[in-house]
Amino acid sequence: MRLRAAWLALVLIAVAGCRRAQPTPPSFPDYRSELGLPAVGPVRFDPAEITTHPVIIVFFATWCMPCLGQLQFLSAIQREYAARGLRVVAIGMDIDGKKVLEPFAVQSALPYPILVADPSFLRGESAFGPIRELPAVLMINAKGKPIAGWTGFAEPASLRQKVEELTSAQTSDAREAR
Repeated sequence: MRLRAAWLALVLIAVAGCRRAQPTPPSFPDYRSELGLPAVGPVRFDPAEITTHPVIIVFFATWCMPCLGQLQFLSAIQREYAARGLRVVAIGMDIDGKKVLEPFAVQSALPYPILVADPSFLRGESAFGPIRELPAVLMINAKGKPIAGWTGFAEPASLRQKVEELTSAQTSDAREAR
């Protein structure tokens, strides 16, 4: 009986000392810090401007037809949601870089900046990792955390729904901060 009581006491002490493991949320880099790339075309880019805004980052190439469609849809999104704080930034993944992207940026007249991916992006060595399919779209909130992502052409209805959720949350956060 004594042995059983001692064993029970030992088990209770051991269990009492155990805490439930709390799941740790995944940590993500602040992707905005990776956007210090050179801009081409008429729209200038100031990385400081996006530090408090939700951002859509689109990876594209000038030879990619689905990319060109995605860029046009994101032009409409930028115009429609800019007043709610949304920013769009395009990163050109063309191997010829500025030589190809500069004339493209001027001719396309997109309402958002086009950045030139440096070789580390092309090798998949940035915080974004390898970009295996174009276009690729990443949506991050005003705190720099990823909210949604798409590879290949992002369906307009799906993307618009996420933009609506993101900008509604941004508007609510701004009201609460006042």
